Amino acid sequence: MYCYNCGTQNDDHAPFCTHCNAPLTAHNDTAPPPMYAQPYPVAPPQQAGLKWWQILLIVLGAIAAVELGFGLIYWDDMPSLYGIFSDTYTDDTLYKLNETAVFQDIEVTVTEVKHSGALGLNAADADTEIVTVSVNIKNIGDQNLMYDPENYRMINSQGQVIYPHIDYDSPSYSPYYELLPGGQATITLQYEQPLGDTGLELQYYYDYSDNPTLRFEIE
Repeated sequence: MYCYNCGTQNDDHAPFCTHCNAPLTAHNDTAPPPMYAQPYPVAPPQQAGLKWWQILLIVLGAIAAVELGFGLIYWDDMPSLYGIFSDTYTDDTLYKLNETAVFQDIEVTVTEVKHSGALGLNAADADTEIVTVSVNIKNIGDQNLMYDPENYRMINSQGQVIYPHIDYDSPSYSPYYELLPGGQATITLQYEQPLGDTGLELQYYYDYSDNPTLRFEIE
């Protein structure tokens, strides 16, 4: 049997052409079909779709490529960003009263220290005193400067870290203060410390640094 579509000779009982897969039931001629016969359309083989895990791998690979590209672009900036929170910004100098310390765009000076009896800020009134520290801050940069009184902490000879006593209920309380370029302000900090401790030290912490950025001797 000849295929009417392509002219290939097939077995007499074959239902489809072995060459073009055209049906052979319509024509059982023993001679090849005419040359002008139209080709029988053959369906292309179907491609299997991507599995879910293949799609996931493609997406994750694209994300990794984008992150790697940004990392290469901004690689030179990474040391400076890391340095903001590293020990490279720690000044080990122990500054004295009225001695100005400079850090980036800020000047910090402890201008006055007062010792007074306990004010009852906690139960150990007989063993503690209130140390009041006046700190002058000056903006020597060309941009507005934000500062927070809680960045200043007192360290005593016993190694205790004390945060300043702040009246959060006061109408004038603000967690942040702002200085214009060239502006300066004086903040008053109060700490309750062991009575008569001669090893007090005021420390300034820049942002989220783990170690003090500036240190001031408190007599």
